[in-house]
Amino acid sequence: MATVVKDAEFETLLAQRLLLSPPLRHVHCELVVGHEDSHVAFVLAAEYGERWWWVRWDSTRHEVLALGVCPYTEPQEHDDCLLPVGHVGTHGFQLVVT
Repeated sequence: MATVVKDAEFETLLAQRLLLSPPLRHVHCELVVGHEDSHVAFVLAAEYGERWWWVRWDSTRHEVLALGVCPYTEPQEHDDCLLPVGHVGTHGFQLVVT
């Protein structure tokens, strides 16, 4: 599922301090296919990567918000999840890209 960050949301992202790169505008949900709850996608790392911004959307809501990163790390490979804290479904390193 894809979405576009709205103009007002994009302005909020541009106003953040110490951006690592420009905000993303066109994004796809990063959660496992078929998940329940809202879709979510990373859009910006600010404050030298210490503050991560995401777009979250469903049929009734569309918003950008700063969320922490899931703290789970795969023990053997030391891969970080890199999805927002409290995400539904599997961790980022468990997702299969097709």
